[in-house]
Amino acid sequence: MELMLIGSFLFTGLLLIAVSVPMIRGRVKPNLFYGFRTRKTLSSKEIWYPANRYAGKALAIAGAVQSIVALGLLVGSGSLSLEMEAAIGLVVLLGSLAAAMIPTYLFLRSL
Repeated sequence: MELMLIGSFLFTGLLLIAVSVPMIRGRVKPNLFYGFRTRKTLSSKEIWYPANRYAGKALAIAGAVQSIVALGLLVGSGSLSLEMEAAIGLVVLLGSLAAAMIPTYLFLRSL
């Protein structure tokens, strides 16, 4: 059970990184399903691409943080309760996503 929990946190971090790469590279065209979608970003390609590059970089950092914490939990497995590991993983996931999105919204305001 513990390995499944830690594995899911690691998978989530790696998935965030994988999703961010096309955004960083400017490969995601304006759409309603994938990318940093707001009224402002969808209003123009001149806003969409810089905002999505910025969001992609922030998302990649969030994914890296999540993955590193998951690996840390794996190395230290058994020293914490399952509930504590779950709480740490969830707090890191939500915190890193918030830490990625807040600066992205601030960046969007400058465009």
